[in-house]
Amino acid sequence: QPAAPTCAFCRTTLPESDEEILARLSKRVERKDPKALASLAMNYGDGLRGQAVDQAKCVELLHQSAGLGFPEAQYQLAAFYHIGEMGLEQNDEE
Repeated sequence: QPAAPTCAFCRTTLPESDEEILARLSKRVERKDPKALASLAMNYGDGLRGQAVDQAKCVELLHQSAGLGFPEAQYQLAAFYHIGEMGLEQNDEE
């Protein structure tokens, strides 16, 4: 029987529920992992994994991730500013 897939970050078996995923993600967010910050941001932005949509929290977490140099967060923020999404005013300067 093949081994169960494991998480590259913590080496434990992959979570099977949204609650488990969010608990692990929260631990990484506490450690200021930029990829985790961006991932949690998009959960808030899109209302994924049982999270209520919270555009302000999405933008806040993306700013934290982008500030840590995570390119995907920088790109996503630029896209939100460019089209004026997630409660942001359209602003090509940002």
